[in-house]
Amino acid sequence: EYIERFACTLTFGDAPLGDVGRHGGIMFYAREPLSRGLTSGYTIDWIDRITQADHGYRFLRFDNGVQTMVLPPTLDLFPDPGAAWEIAFNGDEILFSVDGELVFDAFDSTYRDGYIGAWVHQNESVMRIDDVVVGAGVAPPGVEFKRGDINADGKINIGDAIAGLAYLFTHGPAVCVDAVDTNDDGKLNIADPITLLQYQFTQGEPPPPPFDACGEDGVAETPDLGCESFPPCAR
Repeated sequence: EYIERFACTLTFGDAPLGDVGRHGGIMFYAREPLSRGLTSGYTIDWIDRITQADHGYRFLRFDNGVQTMVLPPTLDLFPDPGAAWEIAFNGDEILFSVDGELVFDAFDSTYRDGYIGAWVHQNESVMRIDDVVVGAGVAPPGVEFKRGDINADGKINIGDAIAGLAYLFTHGPAVCVDAVDTNDDGKLNIADPITLLQYQFTQGEPPPPPFDACGEDGVAETPDLGCESFPPCAR
């Protein structure tokens, strides 16, 4: 059955000895509930291994057990696996995000029916999966925040544009990812700090609400950007 979204909390234990290290992930739209090498479908996984230049997150397709790399592995872009995994589907598009950050955006429509399951490599890797959502799901109450207040200091100034650029290009911190989406288009890119700078210095349009006052995001993004906390609005 075609679904719009699969989300879960996925955490690994300590890395076991050996070259592979932590290794496990999610298989979806699998033809049969079998091992990856015995069926067809997609898998997104994490692997520590560095000797074969395929470490980090990987996006693979299996066709009757034959493996194809859908997109290149992330390598050193992510030093460790995150916890909040989400796979969203939009026609031919498959989007994979972790902790609110988009990791893969691929176009592949080979499979759109089948089983979903989690797997872990048999090298004493430990993987825990929880908070599973299949389908559209029911969103929990949102966190109130102010769009554009990226450094979460309760003010909108040049420091926020700098914080947004740091988040986009140097993996700088962001307390609330929704606040980084300054133009509220559901994407995180250079247009967001530009929107903020135009508002501050060239009399551009203000960012969409919630901006002048604390509030929840009125637009449901896929994948969800997320906002776990925003201290200035919790006071």
